[in-house]
Amino acid sequence: SGLKGSQTATIKYGTTSGSYTTSDVPKITNANEDKTIYWQVTAPNHATQTGSYTITMNQTTGYLTATVSNPTYNGGAQVVGTIASNSGSYYFGFGSSTTSAPTSWGSANTALFATNAGTYYVWVKCDASTNYNAVGAKYIGTATIYQKAVTVTAGSTSKVYDGSALSYKSATLSGQVSGHTLNSYNCTGSITNVGSTSNVPSAAKIYSGSTDVTANYSISYKNGTLTVTNASFTVSAPNQTYTYTGSAQGAAITVSGLKGSQTATIKYGT
Repeated sequence: SGLKGSQTATIKYGTTSGSYTTSDVPKITNANEDKTIYWQVTAPNHATQTGSYTITMNQTTGYLTATVSNPTYNGGAQVVGTIASNSGSYYFGFGSSTTSAPTSWGSANTALFATNAGTYYVWVKCDASTNYNAVGAKYIGTATIYQKAVTVTAGSTSKVYDGSALSYKSATLSGQVSGHTLNSYNCTGSITNVGSTSNVPSAAKIYSGSTDVTANYSISYKNGTLTVTNASFTVSAPNQTYTYTGSAQGAAITVSGLKGSQTATIKYGT
């Protein structure tokens, strides 16, 4: 301002004192990139003026966004947290609640993994970078690895009645992760007399090798059936011929092959 007449000024800039090499306004791009700008203004019939000023760019607020996932247990490590965008080096961790941040943090990575079924309170934080301030510990959501559904089915069996109780400890597991096995279980059911009853499974334990992984499964139980069928026995009733004696005469039939302590009831008719 202050030019006389119709004169126009020529403005030159430089980054070294006494050197004015460009008419383009110097700029800075990144934070903490402070720069001293030297300037020279000339105009016909006016005294030349020089000076300097400093431009500074401060860091802006850092940002960090992430999402959580809710997979079903599959026996391996699965993603439960993923960074969507960030302003620097970031870290995942598991807190003890939605308000209690982790006491330790993993290495910087693109995702957070977990293996076992359960609830995980996912937290992230972000270190400062050239242009952004650090982002402190931030709760982003609760991730859940759901239990995998499996079925334990009790075995079924039958026998012919023999006077002793029938029970059957046998069960199979279906729907489990490959390599996982039914380690132990109970079967409750007993029948002695002819008929049928349920063979009821319970208390199943599922293992991966020598490791108990039962907590990763939602177990449904399916009953088996115990059946006792009729036994057979032998009746002997031979024809008989008698000579008259004046007294009543007759032959009884005989029964053999009864099981246990059972006795037969015999009735006759003509």
